[in-house]
Amino acid sequence: MVLNYIIEFLNNPIIVLFIIILFCVFYFTYTSLVGDLQSNFFLFGPIKDENDNYLPFISFILDTWTKVIMAYLLILFSSIFHHYYINIMNQNFFYFLTNKNIKQMPYNKLFTYIITLLDPFIKTLLYIVGFYATSTFQLQFILPQFIGSYIATLPFTLKLLKQKTFI
Repeated sequence: MVLNYIIEFLNNPIIVLFIIILFCVFYFTYTSLVGDLQSNFFLFGPIKDENDNYLPFISFILDTWTKVIMAYLLILFSSIFHHYYINIMNQNFFYFLTNKNIKQMPYNKLFTYIITLLDPFIKTLLYIVGFYATSTFQLQFILPQFIGSYIATLPFTLKLLKQKTFI
């Protein structure tokens, strides 16, 4: 009885959101206090490391504002394309493919096979750019990811919300 209550409590989206926000606040506060958060986390623009070398992003050195802005745009568009691809494919393609109650695909067989074969490759390429942006652990590269995810996800979320009624 108590276990069921705990499971139901922890499966509440409001509780999950609250827990995640608390965790993030705690994590960033703690790492800032103990010094594990890099000192250049909040810096923007071309940044040098402790050896006086400019920091790289993927395969190029970010030694000018032009290159930094190009990295921002690469991350922004990669995030937009990633979330756009995931939303469209999950809602319009993989929904039909994975739903056992739907027996007929609304797409031809060749197109379905091409998409299912290319999907892991496309997702991996998009994840790589996102991984590099996140692994820099610099706000200047994480922000374009957030912005891109909102740009790509918000229209789909609003469309879904318009189709629902609420208590």
